[in-house]
Parts: sequence; C-alpha cells; structure tokens
Amino acid sequence: MSAFQSGLLMLGLFCGNLGMKTVTTPVLRRFGFRNVLITNGMLVAIAMLGCAVLTAHTSTAVILGVLFANGLCRSMQFTSLGTLAYADIAKSQLSSATSFSSMVVQMAMGMGVAVGAIALRVAESLNRHGGLPPTVPDFHVAFVLVSALSALAVIDCFSLAPDAGAQVSGHRPGGYAEDAAAKA
Repeated sequence: MSAFQSGLLMLGLFCGNLGMKTVTTPVLRRFGFRNVLITNGMLVAIAMLGCAVLTAHTSTAVILGVLFANGLCRSMQFTSLGTLAYADIAKSQLSSATSFSSMVVQMAMGMGVAVGAIALRVAESLNRHGGLPPTVPDFHVAFVLVSALSALAVIDCFSLAPDAGAQVSGHRPGGYAEDAAAKA
C-alpha cells in the first residue's frame, strides 16, 4: 500500500475513538470506573492482540474492523483513566493536579513508544535476523508482547474501590436496581 492508502486505514482507529465519546459517560455511570477499567482494559489487550494476526493478505474490511475496535477500546480507557485522575482532587489542588497529570500522560506516551520499540527489538532477536530490517512476524511478536503488557496493567485496576470516582460518574454500586426500587 502507498503511504496515503495505509494512512486512510487509520481512519478506522479514529472513527472508533470518536464513536466511543458518545457512550463513555453513560457506560461509566452504569458500570462505574472500576468495572469499566477492568473489563475494557482486557478488551484493549484483546484488540491489540488482533493486530498480531494482520498480514499483507488480510482484507481491508478486517483491518478496518480491528483498528475500529482498537479505537473504541483505547478511547474508553484513556477517557476513563483521564477522568478518574481528577475525581478525588480538591478544587484548590486542581491546578497542580493538571500539571502533574499532563506530565504523567506525556511520560506514559513516551514509555509506550519505547516499550513498543523494545518489543520489536526483542522479536527481532528471537527471530535472529542479524541486522536485517524487521519482518512482519517480528511485528506480530511485538504486538503479542505489548498486548500481554496491556493485560498486566489491568491488575492495578482491581485495587480500585467499587465506588471509585462515583462523584464524577454518578455511579453507585447496585445503583440502577436501587433507583428502580426507590421510584416504585
């Protein structure tokens, strides 16, 4: 594919990103940050793993589907984590929290690129290319490694309280059942 054609495929990812924005708040309100971060974190890992099966012979529709799923899942995760970062911050500390959060996000993005590059280098060494450019199987291994790391990151979400960020999302554990009973 030309650079333009492969760039157009990225529209699938961005459509997923934008499409998720319309449902993020209702999903967080319904299920809460903890449940969303755990479930969606695993979906992020699975969607990333989907990239490990793409080849030059994969149909454009399948590639777009995998990238769209990645966009959906990543958008939910980034928005949820970004919102939760401010959930329990007092108004007097919001300025400092914003600066700190911006720094952490930039550092995490840089580390993500570094981890991806390291995963690709590990894949190259496993396949013993001897200084040749990376091959498609090298990228497959790298995607598997990054997917595994994404799944490991979910472990930290289990330590969140069931009502974490409830004042921001409006979620209450058992909330919809309680709301229905209260209205009756």
